[in-house]
Amino acid sequence: MFHQLVTPVAGNLAASFLVASVPIAVVLVLLGLLRRPAWQASTAGLVVALILACTVWGLPAGLALSSIAAGATFAAWPVMWIVLNALLLYNIAVVSGRFDAFRAWMVEHLPNDRRVVLVVIGFSFGCLLEGISGFGTPIAITSALLIALGFRAIDAIVFTLMFNTAPVAFGALEPRSPPWAQ
Repeated sequence: MFHQLVTPVAGNLAASFLVASVPIAVVLVLLGLLRRPAWQASTAGLVVALILACTVWGLPAGLALSSIAAGATFAAWPVMWIVLNALLLYNIAVVSGRFDAFRAWMVEHLPNDRRVVLVVIGFSFGCLLEGISGFGTPIAITSALLIALGFRAIDAIVFTLMFNTAPVAFGALEPRSPPWAQ
């Protein structure tokens, strides 16, 4: 069994913290300063973290690679499952004509006040979509609806991103049993 050292760098907690923060710094520098794509920055951060884990903390390479595989699996599985179901629902709505019927209903029944349209579509419908799927699908769907209703593309995206800041903290949470029910 691997025993993780808390202070592997000269027995100093502050120095160990600074070394442990190097992968995060690499990602931030590549994203923010060098303007590299996210996949390149995250891969570089992963490689740096792997090297530090094996060299500084003494994690066996096999265990490090297994932890990368487990982390990728447990990160990707719930995200992809939710996004797959959201896309499935969206495609069913489009193929069945319900999405066009919904858009036509919005055009007919929503007032000409853009603020009301933003609250109804951008916030309320976006909150519903955040609860159903999360992971960016509310932004994509509600901004497309706002564009179809006559908003400029950049305005639609900015508004839906702003409105999504509140429900995103709660969106796509897996329901769990309360501790007393287990």
